[in-house]
Amino acid sequence: MTMFCSSTDLHTESDVEQKLLWHVLTSAPPQGLGYSASEIHTKADIRALLIGKGESAKLYYPDYACVLAGLPILVAEAKRPIDDVAQGLREARLYATELNAQLPSGLNSCVRLIATNGKQLISSPWDDNQPDVVVDFDQIDITSSAYARFVKANSRQTLETSARQLLNSLTTRPLMMPLQILGGRTVRNEEIGHNTFGARLALDFRHLFNPSSREDRAFIVKHAYVRS
Repeated sequence: MTMFCSSTDLHTESDVEQKLLWHVLTSAPPQGLGYSASEIHTKADIRALLIGKGESAKLYYPDYACVLAGLPILVAEAKRPIDDVAQGLREARLYATELNAQLPSGLNSCVRLIATNGKQLISSPWDDNQPDVVVDFDQIDITSSAYARFVKANSRQTLETSARQLLNSLTTRPLMMPLQILGGRTVRNEEIGHNTFGARLALDFRHLFNPSSREDRAFIVKHAYVRS
């Protein structure tokens, strides 16, 4: 029995995904990684990408993708207890590689990967074939040093720093307001002439903008509304 569920609760991939992995992602540290539900995209919202090559190529999307500052920062994959957890990490890595390829060379938003089959919880950087943290099911506990390393490596607090740094590198500086581009204070203080078109429009269609008679109101009710 861990903080989140018992091993006997985990039979299918959906069990692992919802009863274990979701709680690991959303529980506040030190119990979990501290992501809010709004920062976690599920399969229904995640873009499928082609991973692998040749006959092994397939369209794939992970179980969860954590997004900070508008950037996918972490990919998490759940597998059945009878499946190899390393395969889940491999699929997550291939997906992260395709995600990072969407950005300019040298900029990689997806920096961490998580995979679990309910027996083990493993994690790695996106560009490493070997996990740097391996947590057995009975170690998913705030007293476990292995789980503490897992939380530190993948927590929202840790990865938010990476997301902010990447966002700054993608932002063109110095930032300028539209008025600065057009001429600054000179444009802001420029007097604009009388809008004769607007004045005439307001007068010609006064019965629509400001109906004063019962007939005008009836006309609007009849012609200005459409069924949704």
